[in-house]
Amino acid sequence: MIKRILVILLLCLLTINVLGTDCEHEDIIYNPETGKAELWLVDCSHEKISLLDADYQERAASIVRSIEGPNTQLSLPESMASYNQELYVINGIGKRITVFNETDSGNVPPKRILEGAATEINDSFGIVVINNEIYISNVTALGVGQILVFNSTDNGNIAPKRKIEGANTLVQNPRQMFASGTELLITDYSNRIIVHNLNASGNVAPNRNLFGANTLIDTPEGIMVVNGEIFVSNRKGNFISVFNLNDTGNVAPKRRIAGANTLLNEPTGLASDGTEMHIANFMSDNLLKFPLNASGNVAPTGVGGEGIGLLGPKFIILLNARTDLIGESSKFGLTAQALEGSVELTWQNCPDLDIAGFNVYRQQDNGDWEKINAELIPCSGGIQGSGYIQWDREAELSNYDYAYKLEYVYPDGGRCWDIPVVLE
Repeated sequence: MIKRILVILLLCLLTINVLGTDCEHEDIIYNPETGKAELWLVDCSHEKISLLDADYQERAASIVRSIEGPNTQLSLPESMASYNQELYVINGIGKRITVFNETDSGNVPPKRILEGAATEINDSFGIVVINNEIYISNVTALGVGQILVFNSTDNGNIAPKRKIEGANTLVQNPRQMFASGTELLITDYSNRIIVHNLNASGNVAPNRNLFGANTLIDTPEGIMVVNGEIFVSNRKGNFISVFNLNDTGNVAPKRRIAGANTLLNEPTGLASDGTEMHIANFMSDNLLKFPLNASGNVAPTGVGGEGIGLLGPKFIILLNARTDLIGESSKFGLTAQALEGSVELTWQNCPDLDIAGFNVYRQQDNGDWEKINAELIPCSGGIQGSGYIQWDREAELSNYDYAYKLEYVYPDGGRCWDIPVVLE
């Protein structure tokens, strides 16, 4: 136990100054052949990032593949983001951002590296990539923090295009971040949750912040927004707190996951597929899974990673398991009805979304999701009322039950799920 603590303190905590709704498609990837979420884990002490099976239950977990080795230039990775089929990784000791393809495996060199004096990257902990921009939480000295913003394709010793910094910003010791709509939510070791506009620049005041004794915030680390709620992992407090997205000031959380039964032991990264949450449990070297509505001293519904040698898991992302798509009905009014032995699928445009087109997926008897269109169905221009029809003539209606859902694809390649519908 002493050896383990020393390893983590020396390898990971050296990078810490002690005292990643609309579809933000930067941080989500999935297997389009199965339609199932894929979970990427930042394994800090082993200096690797790994793709895991997200369906772990009762201590079972498996590594699908890892990016690791000297060629990767991974150096105590802290957190990561996904955007346009690329993985962006913050390296704590190396003071660099390394970029890989989502399909990379093994001892591969990064396709781009962002590092050097001009970047100002120092002690960096959180990263968000959205709207062709990289947001990095950075600490320059004790109690002095900033958010650095770069173009998503920047490479080498490039200066940030803008910064959020100064006393008015309240950014002192920023950790992880999450983009929600037009806003950037930041956890800060000053025991605050700070909310800025994504386009903020300079010494500007935040839109709002959560701070004060009633919030119970205690060294906040991970953060995510799901269904209008903010989820925060409180690392030293060993609990998860939940607030409403628009909460501000010294308000109490609406609920917490806390207590011995939860097994929480310095929780760090958070991720969700819209129905449950995954938590990187740093000091227990495992992953925990809870329902999104969990509250109180409850046991996790899944514990994973204990048999695969994790050491200091810091951050996780679920790829293309969208957190904003859980609701009562389809964004696009998708309908499925049986007609003369086939299935007619119809839907409408959603003019609020700038998308390139659609794919249609079918599920047979709760199995894997299968794409039924050969090519992307192009968007007809975002006009309200523009309609689409797709026929599924391969469904065996007399033998199986079926569900359908749309995948909508952004011009930059980002992909999001719509709400599934069941064929009655």
